[in-house]
Amino acid sequence: MTTYTAHTLAGRRLVYASLESLQRAKRRTRADVIVDSWPTSDPPPATGDARAWDAYRTRRGYAGGH
Repeated sequence: MTTYTAHTLAGRRLVYASLESLQRAKRRTRADVIVDSWPTSDPPPATGDARAWDAYRTRRGYAGGH
């Protein structure tokens, strides 16, 4: 099973056991807004390497130009 990591506006990182639990948390949250999330096994690049970020965005489905 894939776990998901979420990053909140307050700067906290939370781990959810499934996509469904992450989606439930996004719906019910009030104070600690989730601003981004990703599969724990596929985190965003830790460096500023443009190629790594392009590959990451492509895998997530939002790469591209204008």
